[in-house]
Amino acid sequence: MSLQLGSLFTVVVSSETTAKEVLKQQDLVFCNRTVPDALRACQFIDFGLSFMPVSPLWRTLRKVCVIHLFSNLKLDANQYLRREKIQELIGNVRKSCLKGEAINIGQAAFDATINLLSNSIFSMDLVDPNSFHATINHEAWVPNLADYIPLLRKFDPQGLRRRMTVYFEKQLVLFGNMFDERLESRKSKGSTASNDVLDTLIDIVEDGSQVLVNAWAIGRDPSIWENPDDFMPERFLGSKIDVKGTDFGLIPFGGGRRICPGLPLANRMLHLILGSLVNYFDWKLGDGISSNNTNMEEKSGLTVKMAKPLLAIPVVV
Repeated sequence: MSLQLGSLFTVVVSSETTAKEVLKQQDLVFCNRTVPDALRACQFIDFGLSFMPVSPLWRTLRKVCVIHLFSNLKLDANQYLRREKIQELIGNVRKSCLKGEAINIGQAAFDATINLLSNSIFSMDLVDPNSFHATINHEAWVPNLADYIPLLRKFDPQGLRRRMTVYFEKQLVLFGNMFDERLESRKSKGSTASNDVLDTLIDIVEDGSQVLVNAWAIGRDPSIWENPDDFMPERFLGSKIDVKGTDFGLIPFGGGRRICPGLPLANRMLHLILGSLVNYFDWKLGDGISSNNTNMEEKSGLTVKMAKPLLAIPVVV
């Protein structure tokens, strides 16, 4: 399917066969991403791994991620961190359980994962990890006229890039302070290296159309999936299909050279968080909510999530 969005010609890929063509056979041609104008603030696209074009710098940064953050060796070495963050998560849920409060499951799991990543990178929890995330997530993906009519970019008619500049500058100050503190600590006699990603980074020497792969549509393609709109986890029993980017009917992490480098971590954290919450607590839905009337409407952001978060009440087992 092709769309003319303002002056931007857009091709939407909604079949497994075409997705394989884009993500595997023509990967090099299509691997660079169209960047929302809001993310051009503070040169984010020049240094942000997710959106910067494939280049020697991109390869270096991705290599750092794969080797020092998401490799099996590093993930196995950081197993104690995952245990620690899960225990903190369970402790927070237990407090809500004793008060009879409902839990935003998605936010709780997100906070645990963010703190795991921040400890892997900076050896510390991020203070108030959600302070900028929700705002940046919203602003980055608000429909923006400048994305579809490039002539408007210099005017920033909706003020999105201006606001994103403020948010990014706050984050840069936060990360810059962490960087400076680490440099100072390394100068101290008797200091020991943290051997986290920040130490690794310190030691490192210094055509106009877009193609969108519609993973949502591919995952609901009746030619690939039987009863695609039904919740049937048993469909994967005995199936050889996986999510590693080689089966193009199921690509939650993308595919090709831009496949999400955090896939190995997600593989571990998803089962660990879900298993721990199910093991430690029974769960019930809040008042007026049942499995039959749960609102499954979606909201777009950096990822698609529930428009109204799932709130569940933990019960001590």
